[in-house]
Amino acid sequence: MNLEVDDPDVYHQDFTTASAWEEFVDRIEKIVVDWKLNQPKTRLPLKKGDLDGEWTTKTEEIHFEGEKFSLTSWSLKDTSIISSEEPEPDNPSANVPQLQCLVDMMSTSGDFVTVASCPRIAQFYGIRDFLLLKSDVRNITSETQAKILLSSLTMALHATGCEIPAFVQILELWQHFYLGSCLGKELSADYEMVHLERTPQHCKYLTGLLDTFKSKISRGQQPPPINIAVRLTYTLRMLSPWKTSIPTDLATSVSMVPFGTGSDPISKLHLLATWPQLNDQMVVDSQSYSDLEPMQAHLWSMQIELAKNAKGPQLSQLLASLCKMSSEPLAPFIVDCPRNPKFGNSLDALTESKVPTFSKVLDKVITGNPSVINRQRNKQGAIPESSLKDILYYLFPDAVTDPSTTVPYPYPSFETGKLSSPSKENQRNHIVKSAPPDSLVWRLALLLPLMYNSSRSTPGAAHVWYEFTEEMRYRWEKAIPIPGVMPGYADHKTCLLHQKLQMLNVCIEKKKLRASLAVGKGSAAVSVDSEGEDDDQFFDCDTSGPSGAAAEDAEMEDAQDTADGKRSLWDQPEGRKAKHPTLRLLKTGEPLYIPLTQDLVPKSEDEVEHETAAAHLSQAHAYSCTVTLSDMESFKAANPDAALEDFVRWYSPRDWVELPDAPLDEWGQVQGELSERMRLDDNMWQNLWSVAQPVPALRQRRLFDETRSAESVLAWLEGLSALDLALALLPVTAHACATRVLQEVHADDLLRRLPGPPAAAETLARHVAAATREPLQTAPLGNVLPAGAAKTAAKTAAKETVKLYERLVSEVEAVETQVCTARSLRSKLCPGLFEAQSEAEAAVSDSQKEMVDFLSALLELKEVLVPGGARGRIGSNVRGMFAEAQKMAQMLPDAATGRPEWSAASPDLPASGPSGASASTASFPPADVKEVVMRVVTPRPSAASKPCPQRIYAMHRKDEFRLAGCFARDATFY
Repeated sequence: MNLEVDDPDVYHQDFTTASAWEEFVDRIEKIVVDWKLNQPKTRLPLKKGDLDGEWTTKTEEIHFEGEKFSLTSWSLKDTSIISSEEPEPDNPSANVPQLQCLVDMMSTSGDFVTVASCPRIAQFYGIRDFLLLKSDVRNITSETQAKILLSSLTMALHATGCEIPAFVQILELWQHFYLGSCLGKELSADYEMVHLERTPQHCKYLTGLLDTFKSKISRGQQPPPINIAVRLTYTLRMLSPWKTSIPTDLATSVSMVPFGTGSDPISKLHLLATWPQLNDQMVVDSQSYSDLEPMQAHLWSMQIELAKNAKGPQLSQLLASLCKMSSEPLAPFIVDCPRNPKFGNSLDALTESKVPTFSKVLDKVITGNPSVINRQRNKQGAIPESSLKDILYYLFPDAVTDPSTTVPYPYPSFETGKLSSPSKENQRNHIVKSAPPDSLVWRLALLLPLMYNSSRSTPGAAHVWYEFTEEMRYRWEKAIPIPGVMPGYADHKTCLLHQKLQMLNVCIEKKKLRASLAVGKGSAAVSVDSEGEDDDQFFDCDTSGPSGAAAEDAEMEDAQDTADGKRSLWDQPEGRKAKHPTLRLLKTGEPLYIPLTQDLVPKSEDEVEHETAAAHLSQAHAYSCTVTLSDMESFKAANPDAALEDFVRWYSPRDWVELPDAPLDEWGQVQGELSERMRLDDNMWQNLWSVAQPVPALRQRRLFDETRSAESVLAWLEGLSALDLALALLPVTAHACATRVLQEVHADDLLRRLPGPPAAAETLARHVAAATREPLQTAPLGNVLPAGAAKTAAKTAAKETVKLYERLVSEVEAVETQVCTARSLRSKLCPGLFEAQSEAEAAVSDSQKEMVDFLSALLELKEVLVPGGARGRIGSNVRGMFAEAQKMAQMLPDAATGRPEWSAASPDLPASGPSGASASTASFPPADVKEVVMRVVTPRPSAASKPCPQRIYAMHRKDEFRLAGCFARDATFY
């Protein structure tokens, strides 16, 4: 015996070691306990629409036999309240001890859930808590494996005392095929399913379904009356042409920002005719006769389905095109567009002299050669010359001799940076860093994406931009002001491109004024600051003395001072603007005169940031010293006897500290002293004062060189890449989109009363304002970072900005689709509602409020009850729509299928008799989907068993048939 036991060939199996299947079951048990699903809870009864709410999920991975499975817990949110109420009196199974899932499935509130967010299992069985086990690797098609998984779940539920139903998903995922079970102390339930591609003939009608249900639960005995709920779904596909207004004129198409979808946003309209509670003894539905007529349905509800492949909204495409343009190559956004040799610019023909010059005559001789003309035609740009002129005339209407043929800029009613809502209920302004509406930059920001979108490529937009930059250079060289740009220095509350054009306009104004003075004086001119009271004044750099009004004042002062013998002829004051009302010079007691100073150098936002970033290189400090030195020299020229203390009192009053306890000086002024920072050794102010000479502003070196500044702006414009140009225009285009959305929403009485579109438009406006206030992504960083690092950082930041505007594209598309959907629903269901309200109908009636609530719910893609059902105004319009569809499909004879317009005085139609109902029923095609829910409480599996709830859900349509049944049985008395 010992030899047999020690024989190594004998196999010893250790039955104390857990197998893979036992570990799989144990893992399920631990997960159930960790999720606390083994603690039974009694919940409040389901209410209508509860299953449409939000669902919470928990998922854990489980490995079994080399495969990965996922166990997911689904639970309806906010329904875990313990109920202390009595069971529903109308529930036939109220006095039967049941599982919570059986109570839920017997409630009619869980029938016919159509919300996509609701899981399919809840739609089939009407439950709110369940477990789902499925494979993450492959589809479970083996019946043996399906039974192993289901038995494993059943054992885990029994071991843990969990009363939540558990399901296993098998077959293909698109089939949504589930098998499950649920275990309780006294009852247990099996969840079974049938899924076929074609419906058996006897299951197409209610009689066959009743026979199938009875044969499953009766076991040879007559069951009690069966409660039935039926729903018929009729689908109407939108085939009517969609009305959209696309302007053909260029000026109209750009000024009126395109809005709306190219096709009807609604692809299908579902009419749901429902009988929520019937008895099998009261209704007949067979192949020969049916009581289930849509006009006799207890409830009518509707649901819309949006088109998935419809033409995209035009407004969002405008912004999307600009975002797409940013991905073009980073080279300068300029194409090689040969110019007509007759004139250097497309607008030169309007301003050229009538007397031809020799060069122009020579050009005509050259271009008269046919071979040259043919070569020029072959080199024509991406846009034909006729279209190009229309574009340039729209951008620059001042070049047209006949103003009636163009759209002028709305001077002077520019409101900078305000995105105002015309709504009377909400007058909130959204500060947007953009350009004034209908300004030059505004038109350019709409024109370029339109050209890019129409050509689907770069050349069209690049050609327009090339002509724009050439026109900017031409206007600078000829000193022609740029239209459509706000006057004044660069406004940092606007976008960078508008600031650059403002800078260029300032340079043009300086150039014109300097040239006009040069004609009269024969010398160059400089500008002096009028401190905002008058226009800029320019004076000759005449070394012999002052000129103009300043010269006359100086002469009078010279005469007075010479008469008094106070000052010599070579020590006369110059460049005085006005006498200070209170201050006097500390040394002599003479009045302190405010000097004429040079203008501050205008700078755009990127230049200011450049100086800030380069402050550590002392460049900004040097500029500050230059400006202070210029003001000191002007002050000394106006006040020859002044000291540094006098200059500080006027220029920087905070650095002059008055002594309150000291007596007044001899001139009656409060005594004081310089601040502590002004008394420091080697102070910048003291050094500058010591080297400053009494030179008036008119003879100083200019701080602002308009030529250099203009060439810098032109170089910036010509060197922009597609990405830089898109970043410069995106704020303006987004501003235009948000403005158009607000206009569309608040101009329509119906849209203003709907809760969705106004809220979405206001949210979009806030997001656009926040996006345009983001820091500049094109600011030069080369003075702070190495060239390579600065370029990489700027490129990364620019791409992040483009992503921000791409998210705005989705918002604009959602709002635009919502607005178009609301208008489409009004035209179909209640035409005339809030379209032309008279004074007598100004007050909103109850029926109109009901219609607004109805359309608002439809916009949320929910199932909505039709006010008045089949007899209401909407029901009449829907019936007419189906009749028109039937006539088009079957080529029926003409009939009166017109739909009456909405009238607040008659919101409903008179009830029709039986003959009218049958006639109207002929307007409906066969139902696309037929759904039936049957439920009963009967003893099972035998007559001696306790009464147990039974439920089956049947769905039949053209290419699918499904049965989903829950069959409970007594676990004690078989």
